[in-house]
Parts: sequence; structure tokens; C-alpha cells
Amino acid sequence: MASRNWSQEDFVDAGVRFRDRWRLAGAALGQELHGFFDIVMAVDRDFKLSDADIEELRSVPDGQHGIVARMDMRFGKSPRTKHLESPYSVLLEIIEHGGSFSTEHGIIDIRDQSSIAVGGFMLRQA
Repeated sequence: MASRNWSQEDFVDAGVRFRDRWRLAGAALGQELHGFFDIVMAVDRDFKLSDADIEELRSVPDGQHGIVARMDMRFGKSPRTKHLESPYSVLLEIIEHGGSFSTEHGIIDIRDQSSIAVGGFMLRQA
């Protein structure tokens, strides 16, 4: 776990960083990113993590944390995306600070460590 408790503002700021990185990745890759998904699957379908990478991911808790950690690792290792800042790393920060997120209909909702919704952001340009 992280060493410092985040304020609601910290979670909102992280949500904004995620949104901005998501949009920048889409623009850099020439993709219109609707919804929430593994970007690498859309731009580099043949990319596979190494056995060592998969083994490293086994230490990450299951559920949302594990899913996001896998997408973050793929984003950081794919030749098509590794030069970009990973939007998934921001979601990992949120999770590691006790927060969470949910996605629906192109919107991501950020929740703080008390599960209070602190902000919602469009994943795509309106």
C-alpha cells in the first residue's frame, strides 16, 4: 500500500491524469478509444507477454488490480505503445491508494478509499 493517504482531490487529479493519458494514447495511435479496454489488443493483436512477465503478474491480487496490472504491463512492453505514458499506471495508483473505479457507457467513475464517487470523466472526446 501507498505511504500517504490521498485526499478526494488527489483521486480527482489522478482521474484527470488517466483521462488525459487515455486521450493522448488514442491520438498518438490514430485510434478513437470508445469505452474501456486493453488498448494493446486494438493496436497490436499479436503481442504476447513473455512467460517471465506472466509469472510476475501472478503476485498481483486478482480482480480489478490484476486486470489493470496486466493491461499496464502489456502497454509498457508492446512495441506499438511502450513509448507512451500508460494510462493504466494511473489506475494502479488509485487502487494502491485504496480507491477504485468503474466504467460504463464511455465514462469512468473514480472512487476514493471510502468508496465515495469523487469524479466521472468521459473516456472519449464528446
